[in-house]
Amino acid sequence: MKFEPGNILEHTPTKTRWIVLTNKSLPKNNLYKQSVKAFCIYVGTHSRAREYWKINDINEFVLTDQDLHPEDYVWKIKHHEKQI
Repeated sequence: MKFEPGNILEHTPTKTRWIVLTNKSLPKNNLYKQSVKAFCIYVGTHSRAREYWKINDINEFVLTDQDLHPEDYVWKIKHHEKQI
């Protein structure tokens, strides 16, 4: 699973990197399917990234089915916890 705790993900549009801390499923019949808390370890050079996030921030992302799809291009796995 892409949003598994311990995984390092990159938000591709901004090149910002996050360590997934927790994830939880949201109630059925909801557009949003999962809530993920993540710790920022790198802020990309994109101006939008610098406006929103700082290293050491903890943020919550509320995700749709599209975000969770393995072939989604917005979130890319940079390191999978199971690789250790």
